[in-house]
Amino acid sequence: MTESPFWKNTMPKPASIPILCATVLLLFAMPLLVAEEASPGFFKEWTFEPTDVVPGVFGYAKVFPAATPVEVEMDFLPESGTMKQFSISAWIRPTGYERYNEIFRQENDRRILFSLQEDATILSLGLNIGGHVECDAPVDRNAMFDGNWHFVAGTFDGETMRVWLNGREIHQLFRPGKIAVSRNPVGFIGSMNGTQELFQGAIENLQMTDVAYSAEKITELHLLGLAALDKKNEALNREIARFYIKENDLLETILATRKAHAKVKQDGGIDATIDHKTFLAGLDRRLTLDFPDEVKRFLKLTDLQPSQLITANDLGELKAKADAVVRLMVEYLPLTPDQWNFLSPDEKEQWKKVEAVHKSYEQLRFDEAVASIRTLLDVLEAAKSSVKERPVVRERVAPYVTPQTPAPRTYDENQATELIRRDWLHQCNGQPTAERILQEIDWAVALAKRIRLCLIIVQRQCSTGSAVA
Repeated sequence: MTESPFWKNTMPKPASIPILCATVLLLFAMPLLVAEEASPGFFKEWTFEPTDVVPGVFGYAKVFPAATPVEVEMDFLPESGTMKQFSISAWIRPTGYERYNEIFRQENDRRILFSLQEDATILSLGLNIGGHVECDAPVDRNAMFDGNWHFVAGTFDGETMRVWLNGREIHQLFRPGKIAVSRNPVGFIGSMNGTQELFQGAIENLQMTDVAYSAEKITELHLLGLAALDKKNEALNREIARFYIKENDLLETILATRKAHAKVKQDGGIDATIDHKTFLAGLDRRLTLDFPDEVKRFLKLTDLQPSQLITANDLGELKAKADAVVRLMVEYLPLTPDQWNFLSPDEKEQWKKVEAVHKSYEQLRFDEAVASIRTLLDVLEAAKSSVKERPVVRERVAPYVTPQTPAPRTYDENQATELIRRDWLHQCNGQPTAERILQEIDWAVALAKRIRLCLIIVQRQCSTGSAVA
């Protein structure tokens, strides 16, 4: 195999090191050696050398997007071009997302893919089984981005495709047949082709084999990773215990821990040997264990991890999040009496509730008091329930701009004349002929009649007190 700068290929030896670097095993076991699963024709496992990495579950995890694309020679796939079964698994810690985020992908008409899709709300296994098909498992994006490591896997047993998350099957798709595969072109870890659909975060211990892992095997692999994490987390938990103060609820705990954390930093700081992302993930894990429902609500309302409030210099990011949601809430708030008159009774009642929420937010004195932040979260909850979701999956929208009336400008006589001339030329498509001028006059007269008629209708409707349809 062609070697990448980040991984190497070696044949295993008995009692060899537990973590293999891009190892391909070609086993031709006798029937007496067959255990729970059939002996594989290939088994491939990636871990990474200490370059552009962070501490992972077992050893080092590769950080993506990678400075150099991580290519995978696919010559371990069967020459026959078909497989009966397949499994792929990895430990991942995503930190960002686009619409598509490839964990692994080989792009051709017999593609193999395993990825987070649709802005990290879908975990998908894609194979060619009588044509390309994807088993799309819905996932909770907030849970995936809690800063912890997650074990993900996809399997196919000859009949059913399955997707697994943290030891549990979360989706399946019945698709009997054989998998069509090709040794060309190369595959990529962390991208579609090295430059597109880039994974953001860390990946470790990627495995592929032509055996369908059973539920028991998936559980075993997940528990092995958890055991390794627990051992690594002993030092982390001791460090967190230096300042973590559990109070009656999540907000009280966040603010008490925030003050204690600031003092620890002032007195000497956090253990420098602990990776910062690992530290934040451990802190969020502790908060989630103590306040699972409150953490879930906090993530939903703020899109922030609780650890970010504890370690931030100030709470400006939380306030900015709230400001943005409240602006969206009042974006279409009626402003003039005429706009209010056009509303139905139900619409008026709804917009009056929005006005009340907006007023309470305007009067909020935001500081680091529990009551202040609790009120802010309540306002956020009320505001989000009033905001219609903007399209984000199928259509990207323009950045939000606060509506405002343009400032008046003064023009001299020549400038004003030129503006009118340019506007007229635009209206007549650059052809100011006598015929077109007469047409414009006729259209203007017709428009004036329509406007006059509309005004008469509005006046009559207003005089009777009924809304205009």
